[in-house]
Amino acid sequence: MKAFSRSMIFAILLVIPFLMTAGASATIHGVVYEWNTFQPLENVIVNVNSTPVQSMVCKYGTYSFELPEGNYKISASYYEDSSLIYYAEDFVNITDEGSYVLDLLLFPDYSQSASSINGSSSSNQSISSQNATAVQSNFIFIDTILITVLILLVLFFLLRHSTEKKTTLAGKRHQAGKQEKAGEKVILIPEPVQFTESPESIKTGSQELEETDPEETVPTEMIVAEPDNTTSTTLEAILKGPMPADLQEIVDIIRAHGGRMTQKDLRSKLKYSEGKVSLMLFDLEKRGMIQKFKRGRGNVILLVEQDQPS
Repeated sequence: MKAFSRSMIFAILLVIPFLMTAGASATIHGVVYEWNTFQPLENVIVNVNSTPVQSMVCKYGTYSFELPEGNYKISASYYEDSSLIYYAEDFVNITDEGSYVLDLLLFPDYSQSASSINGSSSSNQSISSQNATAVQSNFIFIDTILITVLILLVLFFLLRHSTEKKTTLAGKRHQAGKQEKAGEKVILIPEPVQFTESPESIKTGSQELEETDPEETVPTEMIVAEPDNTTSTTLEAILKGPMPADLQEIVDIIRAHGGRMTQKDLRSKLKYSEGKVSLMLFDLEKRGMIQKFKRGRGNVILLVEQDQPS
């Protein structure tokens, strides 16, 4: 009798830890969303690989399970006409009691369509393998032609740009030479002849005339420079005139960004080329509307607030 009592006590002590472990469970719940609308999806079947396996149908797009400690895989499937449309799965590790939240986002299931595609592609694999080499060679030939044409176009534009730059520089030098020549006038002013004796004594004696030769008339060259104020006057009139619409657009963009932005960001908000934007910023800087500072590899544009000329 004593031996039986001891056996019962020993069995109870062995069973108590398992009962305590089985009683310790956690709640895991979440919402099942559709991938393109991010709205809860109803009638989704959610499974968890517990022991035994638990499964439920989400009537309002939500699910909930009671699970003990351990690692679990939760999967969700959505069917239409016995065909799997959406599928999602995720893993969760339950370490202690409490509430766990795991939302699932269902994506389209491409396994069936992929299998059908693989079946049809296997039947045509022999044909495609025969044409693969020919198609690849054609692509290589076309790529070579395109690269060659691209290189020739780049060389053409570089040569054209260099020629235009040289022509513009030569024209500017020629125009500057014309302005310098037109801005100077040479006037020859003869010096007066001075005599040491009166005209009567010169007429009476030839020797005295020879001894008192008058000084030779020496022309003196005087350069009178006439300042050319046409260019400065024209530039001043342009800067003081009304601001063009494209310059006003740049000023409005900089003002909208707090009066400070980089030239790269300003260029991205305009429809003009990079060269035109640089010329427009130079014009605004001459007008005193902006200030440009170098920072790293780019420039920072600061707006100088002032009264606009009427």
